[in-house]
Amino acid sequence: MREEYQFDTNGIETKTSADCPPNLLEKILNCDFTEEQVLQDKRKSFVSVIRIEGIDYVFKRNRFWTRKNETKLFGLNHKDASSFYQFKKMSYFYEHGVPTPKVFLAIEKKSFGIRSLSILIQKYEEPIGIISKNDLSDFPEAYAIIQKIHSLNHLHGDPGRRNFLKTKDGLKVIDYRAPKNWIGEIGTAFELLKLADRWKVDYPSNKGLGYYIACPYYKTKRYINDIWDDMRGVSKKKEEKEE
Repeated sequence: MREEYQFDTNGIETKTSADCPPNLLEKILNCDFTEEQVLQDKRKSFVSVIRIEGIDYVFKRNRFWTRKNETKLFGLNHKDASSFYQFKKMSYFYEHGVPTPKVFLAIEKKSFGIRSLSILIQKYEEPIGIISKNDLSDFPEAYAIIQKIHSLNHLHGDPGRRNFLKTKDGLKVIDYRAPKNWIGEIGTAFELLKLADRWKVDYPSNKGLGYYIACPYYKTKRYINDIWDDMRGVSKKKEEKEE
């Protein structure tokens, strides 16, 4: 059994949905499941599909986000790496009609106040295809999902193609930070600028005051990020991700 599935259960805390299968936590803690496939195995997270009693789930374990010269404080202790935070946001979106996978279970553990374990278990949604870089046929649906998130006074955080999953039931939104939108029209306009940039389309909404305030800031931020990415040599990797 992979080490990602094994951990010390002493001191763990859990959150479960109302319809969480009654034995799901026990099965996870005892590693009583089979691994079907690995979806992601990267520095910041490990994601796989596991099968329990004939039902497939997504197993996500957050790792340290940090590079070797950084500390846990800026890694798993960041709220975006918290399975409890992700559980709360996913549950809220799901309950309010945002198409997103159903989440069942979150497991966390802290040592000396610093998060040392972060695991999320959610429903596995079978993808039926990919959203390619030059295909805009899914954009109207993606835009409608982002509008729904905005109507709940939230933002997605990174509305690129790779954060939408194509399923038999339509697009599902995944991997969102889901911060509250504290600056209203400006925050909405900033995210729509990012959406248009990621999908290579024109700005999809009316250009109000929020747009004209957000636009120069977004362009400046994008320019600085591009320079930084070029210096680190990650621009090509980003392009390959979008393919």
